[in-house]
Amino acid sequence: MLPTTMSVRTSARPCAPRTVASGSFGRSRAAPKAQSCRQQRKYIPGYVQGLARVGVRGARRHSGVCRAKQETNAPLEAPSLNDTLDALKNTLDDTDSELPDDGAYGRKLPVRASSSPPPKPTTKPTKQTYVPPTLSEIAVEEGGILFKKTTRALSSLPLAIGELFVIAGLSAVGTVIEQEKSPLFYIQNYPDGSPIFGFVDYNFILTSGIDHIYSTWWFLSLLALLGASLAACSSTTQVPMVKVARKWEFLQRKAQFYKLEVAEEIDNAKMSDLATLLAKRGYQVFTKGEALYGFKGLVGRLAPIGVHLAILFILGGSAYSSLAINRGSTMTPQGADFDITSAMRKSPLGTRKDMEGSRLRINNFEIENYASGAVSQFYSDLSVMSADGEELYQKVVSVNDPLRWKGVTMYQTDWSLSSVVVNVKGGKFGDEGKNLQLPMAKLEEKAGVSGQIWGAFLPIGEETERSGISVLARDLNSAVFYKANGEFSGVRRPDSGKEIEVEGVTLTVVDIVGSTGLELKSDPGVPFIYAGYGGLIITSFMSFLSHSQVWALQEGGVLYVGGRSNRAKFGFDQEINNVLEEMPETN
Repeated sequence: MLPTTMSVRTSARPCAPRTVASGSFGRSRAAPKAQSCRQQRKYIPGYVQGLARVGVRGARRHSGVCRAKQETNAPLEAPSLNDTLDALKNTLDDTDSELPDDGAYGRKLPVRASSSPPPKPTTKPTKQTYVPPTLSEIAVEEGGILFKKTTRALSSLPLAIGELFVIAGLSAVGTVIEQEKSPLFYIQNYPDGSPIFGFVDYNFILTSGIDHIYSTWWFLSLLALLGASLAACSSTTQVPMVKVARKWEFLQRKAQFYKLEVAEEIDNAKMSDLATLLAKRGYQVFTKGEALYGFKGLVGRLAPIGVHLAILFILGGSAYSSLAINRGSTMTPQGADFDITSAMRKSPLGTRKDMEGSRLRINNFEIENYASGAVSQFYSDLSVMSADGEELYQKVVSVNDPLRWKGVTMYQTDWSLSSVVVNVKGGKFGDEGKNLQLPMAKLEEKAGVSGQIWGAFLPIGEETERSGISVLARDLNSAVFYKANGEFSGVRRPDSGKEIEVEGVTLTVVDIVGSTGLELKSDPGVPFIYAGYGGLIITSFMSFLSHSQVWALQEGGVLYVGGRSNRAKFGFDQEINNVLEEMPETN
């Protein structure tokens, strides 16, 4: 007895589509796809399907039902019952015949004379047990997802532009408001009685940290955020572009040339001639069989990554400078010395241990004047001394010509008058004379005083009396004497040796001692900043180089040529045209 229902498993291979030639390269386009045999199969009575299983080969292999249906577009008809029984009887008698294999007609099915159910399998199928992931695996997976989302968010161009604008604005504030000054300076220059913009006074400046804006935590955090955005942009955009550009890709089908910006078809041309002409123009040319690939200007793809790295160097160097810089300023008179590390403020990362015990001595200080008497330049003769008093290094410094020693730079920034040395005779000082060094104070911005001027006072009366001689000087070249009542007495130069009598005593100017204003700075981040700016200049110019690529495919006497460029597209098109015009014609 035949089984009542059996399914026929047919191949889902679609029938071959027709092609229609079109286009200058003979581009082929596919006709609408025919339905697959599986799609065209109709469900037929089970006994006919069983018949197809057990050996009706000829009706489905080559002239099969699907193909006949495609060619005639006729519906599938089932054979009659008598024909089916006769064919089945003949098949059962042929006991030596093999059942068709799975590749042609599906899995093998035994033919059974009875309708008894098939035997149950003796072995139970193995069940796959679900193993839940561990906490560490979940954490790693979630961490990877979070990292990708964060990287994608940081690589946003609007975010990077916003960060740049905020950093630029804060840098402008740091330029307008003086940095690293004493609290007294801000109290005097930014009083709370007249705040700028209604709220910027000394209290706001000192509280918010604007007096040292470049080393505040929020400014450094902005630098770190901008650096993270640059790194994310490089990893998600620039690096993948370089990886793609470095691949040697050969085009093996002429249809691929249609996707290129420039595509040409040349008759009677050889690929070897094209390779020679491209190599003369600086292309790196590679061939594989009948295909060619050439490129030049790959450095133009690498340049944007170099720009990002240079900016990262600048940001990192700036942050390192803010945390590790040691600097200070001092006004030291001629002939004195001071401890170098004590003159510099301690940075968050510590002091210069290698400079401990080293001292700086001011050997001499001189001022150079114009013919009009104005100061043109001032010089300081400096010596670096060891803790034992040994001179380690000596140099005469001036403005824009500092002294550098073991990473510490000493700039000439200011000058002052320290004291005036006078020889006094007569009165309570005796007839033999006595040299007195009178300290001088700056009188600038005092009532009735204009310009830079220093003054000293020589008491000539008893200790209870407040009478004496006033000595004023504007530079190292002369001193002016006034009586106790303010009457002018005269002017003397230190190198003249002339005496002047004032209030019953005789005075001679021996020397006017000057003080040099020095700024000391040890900044380990400067090399990184300079390297970053240098790299930024170089990579910015390199980024203007265009990355050009050329492909070619030889098919008989016809050569297909195409290419593209990431910039300077008009120039690239002209270059390809010139190359093709120089191609020699072959027979």
